[in-house]
Amino acid sequence: MKTFLTIVTLATLLTGNVLALTAGDLAIIAINCDNPDALVVVPLASIPANTPITFTDCTWSNTLQAFNPTESAFVWSNGAEVVAGTIIQIAGDGTLQGWSIVSGPGTIFYTDCLPFGSNAGFSNSGEALYAYEGMGWNERPTTTNDAKWLYALSTEAFNEATVGALPSALNDAAVQLTDSATETDNGYFADGTNAQISVTRAGLKAVLLADFNNGSNLYYKSNSGPLIMPTYSITVVPEPALLGVAGVAVLAFLRKR
Repeated sequence: MKTFLTIVTLATLLTGNVLALTAGDLAIIAINCDNPDALVVVPLASIPANTPITFTDCTWSNTLQAFNPTESAFVWSNGAEVVAGTIIQIAGDGTLQGWSIVSGPGTIFYTDCLPFGSNAGFSNSGEALYAYEGMGWNERPTTTNDAKWLYALSTEAFNEATVGALPSALNDAAVQLTDSATETDNGYFADGTNAQISVTRAGLKAVLLADFNNGSNLYYKSNSGPLIMPTYSITVVPEPALLGVAGVAVLAFLRKR
């Protein structure tokens, strides 16, 4: 056993850090681009302690396989494990290092974020926000199918010439609030299109992710903001392989919902 662990440790040192998360292990389910800026994030898988996640609104080019470093970024990280379904709300004051946790776990850092640029705050004329695992610029994704990509949200259709392209790694882990070049300033997952005070959902990770990706039918959107975010209660149901007969029956009920 000791020999096996030594081999694993050596392999990790030779190949670099092992990623803790994959695309779709978290979702961005709300954004305010009208001041004050805000976003809501929910992990769909547990996030191990001390996992850095960078958020940036720099435009991404699939052609150049690179960010255009003209916007800004911040890093969220956690001192302890964050379980799936935990709600994290983050707000910004429009300054370069003005992000803070409104509710939920974690701490905001700006380590190695200066290379992203100095244009602070979200734009209310079209915005894309990308999340990836890694600390700042030096650990950024460098290809469209990079395993570091986690999720992306756009307030209009993803477009390389405007808000930014959708990396191929995020084809099933992204939401656009409109399907055209007409953007919306603010929006949140409402499990429908009407404004909500609270939203409660339970389901398998894949089911929840598909719903969070549905910007056309399951988000409330408005150009008059900022919006007051609803109170979320999200339960990520374990996969059937981890459940007994009773659990499978619950899943069958959830699928019929």
